[in-house]
Amino acid sequence: MAGAGFLFITNTTAFQTAETIGISTAHNPCDPNTLPMLVALQNGYFAGENINVNLLGATDMKDPAPDVLVTSRGLFYMSEDQHPDTFKAFNFNLQDESKWNDAILVRKDSEITSLGQLKGKIIGIVTSASGPITPKVEALKAVLEKNGLNPAEFNLRSATENDLHNNAADALYIKEPGLSLSLSSGRARILIEGPIFAKYVFSPWPMSVSALSTGLIKQRPEVASKIVEVWDRSIDFIRENPTKADQILTACVKENFGQDGVIVRQLTHWKSSETDKNLIQQQLQWYYSIGSTSKELNVNDILY
Repeated sequence: MAGAGFLFITNTTAFQTAETIGISTAHNPCDPNTLPMLVALQNGYFAGENINVNLLGATDMKDPAPDVLVTSRGLFYMSEDQHPDTFKAFNFNLQDESKWNDAILVRKDSEITSLGQLKGKIIGIVTSASGPITPKVEALKAVLEKNGLNPAEFNLRSATENDLHNNAADALYIKEPGLSLSLSSGRARILIEGPIFAKYVFSPWPMSVSALSTGLIKQRPEVASKIVEVWDRSIDFIRENPTKADQILTACVKENFGQDGVIVRQLTHWKSSETDKNLIQQQLQWYYSIGSTSKELNVNDILY
């Protein structure tokens, strides 16, 4: 999956006065965390603001920083911990009881029907450029503990999406779009339904961040403001047209993975003005408590 391309491309024809920005994402193609960006590209919102977009892959988050970063909350927090004031977050995408994007799967023909049967067995954790493994390990420990089980009796390790099907893992923690792709293939079934973080850590749980580089904010503040407006417009579209938003993700999956009719689970999206600072601070404290950051970041220092 990591090598798949993006479906949506902006019009290369631009006005002479058009601004060009680079958007880097560490997510897999068709990840619901990227949906506001995909909607904006599909619906021409950037072009309407006279902005051309270059889509970049996962890049180093500094020197030079991309103009816009769409990434996991963990990578963003770690980046700001190590390289403060490089980005400012303007959008968070969340999972809760109504909208979630992760689960624990087993093979369709597996005899495993409960977590307790996984004692001594491998629970793979799908990892990629979209985020570090430590938060996922801690979340799975919470799942086990809340089910009355001792995490030390389970083998939690990094895995790929194929490890479940080639018997390299007995169960698999996985997120979208891999979750729906695995289920639609008929080779897997859900053992523990999501939302994993929102149900077992706290809810709602911010899954990812869209952020502006401080360089863009300082050098081209009017462009930064337009990007936030574009994201807000996309979020309005998603809320008002959930079926059409589904279709954008489904078309993306068909283009990038060759599977038709796959419905990728959506998330809840916050506009910049809707950010719950207390909730983000709670998450920042949690990341510090598990050792993912060297200090507890201040929410006011990381927001646009």
